[in-house]
Amino acid sequence: MENTNKLIVPMHKENVKQLISFMPIIIGGIIIWISLLNIISYYILNFISDGILSTILLNLIFYIQIAIYSFVGLMVFLTTHNYFFVDYNIPAAILDENGIWTKRHSLIPWENIDQVKACQLPTVKHIEFVGIYFKDTRLRSKQFNWRQKAGILWANFFKFPHITLANIALSNDEVINFAKKFVPDK
Repeated sequence: MENTNKLIVPMHKENVKQLISFMPIIIGGIIIWISLLNIISYYILNFISDGILSTILLNLIFYIQIAIYSFVGLMVFLTTHNYFFVDYNIPAAILDENGIWTKRHSLIPWENIDQVKACQLPTVKHIEFVGIYFKDTRLRSKQFNWRQKAGILWANFFKFPHITLANIALSNDEVINFAKKFVPDK
């Protein structure tokens, strides 16, 4: 007999493959921006070659390019790491009468959860994920490490969910409908 008070949400490797398929588009766009910065650098060297202003502008462009290259490298590393080295046998989340358990955040009691709803990225409308919002982020701040606290501050600032369940093998509706048993709909 299946336990109806517990929902195990497995991870889905195919969604990571979709993310990897976007990498050439993202890297192509970044290469265009770097090319534009190189054109600006050429203009500065040929037409504003003397003075401190050209030195400052060239240094600024150089550091912007280093930041862009670092960002691209980090994106490629994280995406390939998620594809090849994440253990997909560990569930993304477990929902039961006590709350939501995730590997990263441990157990989050239902009384600390304000909302569980489907969310989309503002720029990529066809990728949906389950967003979890806390009632009060200060209640949980003692349990989080500094990276998780920074993520929650970032989420509060941009009105994003505090925790996201992405790359899951179940549909978002299944997870949200199960959570509605314990969290009232808003």
